[in-house]
Amino acid sequence: MTFNATVELKATTTAGGGAIANPTPFPLPQASGATPRFQIFTPPQSILNAAGKGTDAGEPSIGVNWKTGNILFQSDLTTFRVAFDDSCPTSPLATWLDKSAPNNATSLDPIMYTDHGYNNQTPDTGRTFPSQLAGGTSLGAYTDDDGETYIPVQAVLTSGVDHQSIGGGGPFHTLTGGLQFAGNTYPHPVYYCSQGIADASCAMSTDGGLHFGPAVPIYALTACGGLSRAR
Repeated sequence: MTFNATVELKATTTAGGGAIANPTPFPLPQASGATPRFQIFTPPQSILNAAGKGTDAGEPSIGVNWKTGNILFQSDLTTFRVAFDDSCPTSPLATWLDKSAPNNATSLDPIMYTDHGYNNQTPDTGRTFPSQLAGGTSLGAYTDDDGETYIPVQAVLTSGVDHQSIGGGGPFHTLTGGLQFAGNTYPHPVYYCSQGIADASCAMSTDGGLHFGPAVPIYALTACGGLSRAR
C-alpha cells in the first residue's frame, strides 16, 4: 500500500506585518483505503514436529523470491517456504512447508540469501542460497524453484570459522575494452565471504553459485573490526 503526503510551511501575518499568535490550523485531508495491519505468522506445530527445528535460531535469515512471491525462512538447519494468501486482506493465510536443503546436515553458523536483482516488476532471477558453516568449509546449495530442488555447490569453499555471508544482486562490471568476466553464465556475480582468526576473505562465483574462485583476503583484523552481515 502506498501513501502520499505533502508538507507545506506558510508564514501567517497580520495586515500590519505582525505575526498572528494563534493561527487557525489548516484542516488535514482524511486518509482513504484500508488501514495498514501488522500480523505475526508462525509455523504450525505439525511442521515443527516434522522438521525437528525451525524457530530456535538466534540469527535467522529471510529471502523473498520476487518471481513467485514466496518467502524463504532459514532457521538453523531448517529452510521453510512460506506462501501467503492475501485474497482476504483482513485475515490473510500463510502456508508453511519444510524445504530444507539435503546438505543442511550440520552447522556452526547458518546463512541464507535470495538473489532477485533490482527490478521487482521483472526480476531476472529468484535464486536462493542456503549455506551451513562447517569448520573450514561451507555446505552450500542453491534453488531456483523455492526449495523443490537443490544444486549443491560443486567447489569446496575455503571458509573462515565465523560470520559466513553470501551476497550478490548487481550486474557484472564491464572491464576495460568491453570484456566480461570469463564464464559468467548467470546474470549476477555471487560472493561468499567469511572471517578467520587473522583476516577475512571473499570468493566470487561467475556461474550463479555452482563454483567459486579462490578466496581473496579483503582485510586483516588489525585494520578492521570484523565482518557483519545482513539477515
